[in-house]
Amino acid sequence: MNKPIKVLWNGKLLREIYPHATRWQVFKFKLKKFVRKCLIVSGVMTMAFILIVLGVYVNPAIKCQKKIAEKDNLTLKVNDIKDKVINDIQSCESKGHSESDGIIIFDSNKVASVGTMQFQVKTVQHYYKTLYDQEITPKEAILIALDDNKAEALAKDIIFKDSKGWRNWFNCGTKNGTEVKLKVINELLQ
Repeated sequence: MNKPIKVLWNGKLLREIYPHATRWQVFKFKLKKFVRKCLIVSGVMTMAFILIVLGVYVNPAIKCQKKIAEKDNLTLKVNDIKDKVINDIQSCESKGHSESDGIIIFDSNKVASVGTMQFQVKTVQHYYKTLYDQEITPKEAILIALDDNKAEALAKDIIFKDSKGWRNWFNCGTKNGTEVKLKVINELLQ
């Protein structure tokens, strides 16, 4: 009633290759072959899964985009801090006056400080020459100092491009902790 199992290997009966093989040996052979196939299939599937996970989570393009986004976000935050530093100095120097007031205050050195950033004419001329390699007249220096946008842009360049530039506003810079803020900004940008 029981028919013998015909096990083929490369198109030949296993009994022809191993004529003395018993049923137990044929069963072991089949079992080993089945386990080997299962291991190969599971190994391939595991590798495919790992590659998919690595492709999604460790993809260099994704990491690069993430770093760019983080850098952009950091740049925005640093620019906000820079603007706050300038605004704090401007608020301290102008003492509530606005651009339209056209403030001119004579300092203890008997030299006029002009505008909401309280620039002295020689300071504006010096930094225009140093930072922009541009010679300007005293009249142009006064007009720059009276224009809040130009004065803020110049102050920003002075403070953030010259390591000791903030000292042009020493009293207000010390009062507002400008030196500490500059150290934080430099740490963030490194």
